[in-house]
This record gives sequence, structure tokens and C-alpha cells, in this order.
Amino acid sequence: MRGEQNGRLALYLVMTFGITWVCWWPLASLIPSGSGVFSNPTFITLYLVGGLGPTLAALLAVAFTPHEGSLAVYGASLTRWRVPLAWYVAAFLLPPILAFTLDLLAAWFAAQTPSFPAFRDPARIPLIFLTMILGGGLEELGWRGVAQPMLERRLSRLKSAAIVGIAWALWHVPLFFIHSVSQYGANFELFAADVVGNAFLLAWIYGGTSSILVCVLFHAASNTSATLGLNAWDGSPQMAWIGAAVKIALGAALILLLPRFKQPNPPPPLGALLP
Repeated sequence: MRGEQNGRLALYLVMTFGITWVCWWPLASLIPSGSGVFSNPTFITLYLVGGLGPTLAALLAVAFTPHEGSLAVYGASLTRWRVPLAWYVAAFLLPPILAFTLDLLAAWFAAQTPSFPAFRDPARIPLIFLTMILGGGLEELGWRGVAQPMLERRLSRLKSAAIVGIAWALWHVPLFFIHSVSQYGANFELFAADVVGNAFLLAWIYGGTSSILVCVLFHAASNTSATLGLNAWDGSPQMAWIGAAVKIALGAALILLLPRFKQPNPPPPLGALLP
């Protein structure tokens, strides 16, 4: 029985890593130094399809395992938008607030004036945000839509979030070998710590809303903040580690406090009530 209950999770992880790594590892060897992922159609295709690995794997895993939850129930979670306004505020504003706070701390420790690069051209923010829904946010269909709830059937939310965060970080490994992407040549351990912190925060949001949609918005807002330079902290690795630690601690605390303000469970679909 336990093996059957783990089928969707195992299938999701195998397909996620399979789709992505089959695309990204060859791409890492194909792109020459000085070139980029958008320099020819083959590179573009491999890069984009690889990035959609978690999304495609989630839809396939749900479709192939109806005994672990119907596609209709999954779709209801994906499109659930009727949640308290506070969750939307958290999804949109928590990433930039964290980034601004750490930018201020970095500037204070270095006795510098904070740059706040996002304010230099705020007109770019809506377009970047929409781009980040496609270039990151859709991953939530899998990591929070499948992996997190499947793990929570056997483990606590905190442990599940940690496992998802580690798997999520490992999924990105090929990017550290692909020329021209932001992760190329970066510190993987630091990146992984930040990803685990985001996994904790997203587990809190998903636990409070049961909405994949709201998680997509948070993910896009987080990537938008990074794209605007709000997570650079003047190149200070110390502050970057502090930032990751703050995310992990805050996310863990919010998960533990979640029962105090979690919204009531939504009513089951009408079809589920019919004989």
C-alpha cells in the first residue's frame, strides 16, 4: 500500500530529472565559451524544454496516477484563487521585502549607500514578472503541486519542505555548467541554501492556501527580485549566506506557526458529494 502511495512522487521525480537533465546536460557540452543559450534554435529548444521539466512531469504524473488524486482535484488546486488577500500580499511582497532588508543590512555593514536597483527602471517590473511566471513560476505545478503534498502524506510539512528543497536545488545542477546563464560558475552550496529557504516559504504558502497559483506568483516575484538585482547584496557572500539563513529560519517559523492562522479547508467539489 505504501509503495502505491509513493507512485506519483517517484514518477514525478524520475520524469522531472529525466526531462530536464536529458536537455540541459547535452546543452552544457554543446554551448561554446562566449556563446549563449539563445544563440541558435537548438540551444533555445533544449534550454526551454529542460526548464519545463517540472511542469510537464507534474501533469503527466497526475494523469498517470488517478488513484492518488484525480486530475480535477489537482486542477482545482492549480486554479484556486479565492484565498484571503493576505496570502497575495505575502506572495507579491515578501520576496522584495526580504531582499530590500538584506540590501539595507549589507549597505549598513559596509558603510555604503544602498543602491535599490529596482527603482532605476520600475517600468520593467511587470514585463519581468510575466516572463518569470514562464521562466520559473510554472515549476510550482510540480514542486509544490505534487512533491510537497505527496511527501506530507508520510512526513511533517517541515521535513517535506526540506526534502523538496534539496531535490529542487539538485535539479538545477546542469545550469552551473551552461555558459551565459546566471548560475554558471556560481557557488552551488549557497544557491542550494537559498533554494531550501524558498522551499520553506513556499511550503508555508501552499499549506495555508492549498493553491498552486499563489505559489506560482511567489516564485515569479522571487525571480523578479533577483533579476532586478535585489538579491546581489553588493557581491557579499557573507550577506548572501545570511540571506539564505534568514529565509530558512523565517520559513521554518512560519510553517510551525501556520495552524494558528490557516484558513479553513475549502469545501469539496460538488461532484465529490454526488453518489
